[in-house]
This record gives sequence, structure tokens and C-alpha cells, in this order.
Amino acid sequence: MFVTKVTFGLLALLLVFSVRAEEMVRHTNLYQRHLYQRQQRHQYPKLMDDIAVNERNIYVPYVIANHYSSREVEIIKRGLDSFSYSTCIHFFPRSNERDYISIESRSGCYSYVGRQGYSQTVSLDRNGCLYPSTVQHELLHALGFNHEQTRSDRDNHIQVIWENIIDEQGRYH
Repeated sequence: MFVTKVTFGLLALLLVFSVRAEEMVRHTNLYQRHLYQRQQRHQYPKLMDDIAVNERNIYVPYVIANHYSSREVEIIKRGLDSFSYSTCIHFFPRSNERDYISIESRSGCYSYVGRQGYSQTVSLDRNGCLYPSTVQHELLHALGFNHEQTRSDRDNHIQVIWENIIDEQGRYH
């Protein structure tokens, strides 16, 4: 009699654990599916007005001209990557996007301010422009940021002492 009670008790316990385990597997599968779907949403950004975005980020395609050395490319990539550490902007290598940033070594360090469409040149001359901060500076121009001193409301916030400015000094791109 004791053996029968123990056997039935163990069977009942096994059945309860079996049902509970099946329920846990079902919840785990639902959770895994939820995580996978959430990952997929973040992994593949949508195109809005030809700009790739998702719930949290903006993606900007770029190409780096092949006349840079591998060391120079690493400096440029370090500048590109620095944006993703503290902002929602992520640069990624262009595949077939219509609008993109083309990083080239032309004479000087410059970029148009704001998106120009199609191939937008950001010049990072091999002689003098290849510092992560300079890369960031010119990319900020391409993203639409201008120098603070050129803001239309500048005089509301600072006082310029014009007589302290030496002629031909302070001309920046």
C-alpha cells in the first residue's frame, strides 16, 4: 500500500512538473520569438525620405576613397564610429544607396553644410586633415551643423570685439 501511494504521488508530482515544464517552454518560446521580432525591427531600418531610420537611430551611408592608406582609413573610421557611441547617428558602408557621403582627399578639409543629395563630398586632405576631431568636424558639417559664430542669433548670446580680430586671421571652412 505504501509503495502504491508513493508511486501515485511520484506520478502526480511528475505530471505537475511535466505540465509546468511545458508551460515554461511555451512562455520561453514566446519570449524568444518576441526578442527575435524586436531584434529584426532594430536590425533593418526603414527608409523615410531616402534616410534609413529605425525607432532609435539614423543611418548615414558613406564611401572612403581608395587613395587612403590603411592607417588613414582607420583614423577616418574612428571618427565615423565616434558618433554612434554618444548619438543616434550611425555611419555604415554604402551598398547601393542613392544619397551618401563620399570621403575623399582633396585640397583642404571641407564639406557642404547639410545634405546635398547623391554623392556628397567630404574632403579630408591626407596632408593635415586626418585627425579624428577633424573627421568629426567635417562630418558634422555634412550632417547640417555650422560653426557657432555663423548662427543668425549669435549676437544674442556673445559679444564680438571686432577690433581684436586681426585681418586675414580666423578664416575657417
